[in-house]
Amino acid sequence: MRSALFSIVLLSLIPVGHAADRTPSVIGFFSDMRYIEEAGDVVGTEVHIVLARGGHYAVVQCAQGEPGMPVVVPVKVTGQQVEFEIPDREDNLCCPGKFRGTVSKAALTGKFDACDDQLTLKRGRSYWR
Repeated sequence: MRSALFSIVLLSLIPVGHAADRTPSVIGFFSDMRYIEEAGDVVGTEVHIVLARGGHYAVVQCAQGEPGMPVVVPVKVTGQQVEFEIPDREDNLCCPGKFRGTVSKAALTGKFDACDDQLTLKRGRSYWR
């Protein structure tokens, strides 16, 4: 009995890492895309950051009444900071230029240089799923 109690006490002293203490991955789905029923419109932005052989990439889709063409762009990652650039093309419906943001457990928050709106894209599933 004494050795069992001693073992339990020893095990309780071993440090255990908690998932909450870990730095969140920049990889994932981030979206504020939504359907506005009254207007029949889809609006918002969706970013899917993935890891591939040359680094990180983002699949970015924007919607302004209807979904635009998605674009795939390289992502510069520095800790929890991400940066990517959207080409100036009418068919993607995104604000063109550089996006700078920060990834947390809950969201990707940031903005495009050429637009005033601060984006908070919640981490989770794609709008399309």
